[in-house]
Order: sequence, then C-alpha cells, then structure tokens
Amino acid sequence: HAYDFSINNQLIEIVQDYIYLGVKISSRKTWHMAGGLHRKSSGMKNMFALESNCTSNEIWTVDLRMKLFNSIVIPTAIYGSEMWGPSSNAIWDGDIGLERIQKLYLRSSIHIRVTTPYHIILEEFAEVLLEIHALQTLISFLQRISRLPNTRLSYKAIEVSRSMANGWFSQ
Repeated sequence: HAYDFSINNQLIEIVQDYIYLGVKISSRKTWHMAGGLHRKSSGMKNMFALESNCTSNEIWTVDLRMKLFNSIVIPTAIYGSEMWGPSSNAIWDGDIGLERIQKLYLRSSIHIRVTTPYHIILEEFAEVLLEIHALQTLISFLQRISRLPNTRLSYKAIEVSRSMANGWFSQ
C-alpha cells in the first residue's frame, strides 16, 4: 500500500470497505446503506432470541413482551439510523426491509393472520413504524448537533451536508 497507518506502533489493516453505524463505507470513496441489511440481520436475531426467552421463561403477557421488544430489538435494528438520514424505502420496505422485524413480532405476539393489514396491527398495539423510531432518533441527533459550538467538526459536517444539493438533507 502507498500508505501505512499505525496507532501505538500497531499497523492498522487496510480494507476495501467496512460498516460504521449502519453505513457501508468503501475505499473507493463511495458509501451506501448496505448496513441496513446488517441491521435487519441483527434485529432479527434479537427478535428470535427474545421470542425464545419469553417462551422459555413463560412470559405470555403482550404488554411485557412489547416492552421487551421496544427495549431490546428496536434499538438494535435502528442503531446508527441518525447516520442514514431519511433514506430510501428499500431499507424500510415492510416485506424485505427492517420493518419486517416488527411486522413478524407483532403478528406472532397475538397469532394474527398474515393477511391482516399491517397498519391495523400497529393500531392494535398503539405502535408506530420502525422508520418513525429512526426518524425520532435522527431528530434528536440533529437537535444535539445544533446546540454544539459552530467550531465543532460535527456541526460543520451537518452544515456542509445541508448545503449540498444531493446530500441527505435534500431527501
């Protein structure tokens, strides 16, 4: 490699790409939301583990199961969503995207038919789409950034993104 990087005399491995906060960053100076699939995988694992633990510990009350789901699974699924911005529907698509995690869990919690419309199920549980949880996280993040001194790198980065015609602020 043309450059070697080290910290405390430890050579840092150079890789083609990596996922940071749900965003896949590439050495080819591109990034995309492939991390959304990683988040879905993590969320699904946690959902099935939660389901298994609830069953083995005989936790049957829907309220408690939903509280556990909202405390354990949702944060895992939307981790880093403030980095995604208001991203494309591909991440959230109810049948293949992140939204499927909540859809499956809600349906299995009350053993409801697959043909029951999702918005009806959300109403029954007084829940919102995972995308709404992610947008709440994003808004909270932007509020924290806006209170920073304008000399901070985070503040400057958001300001640059705002000025870009194709940045995620334009979405």
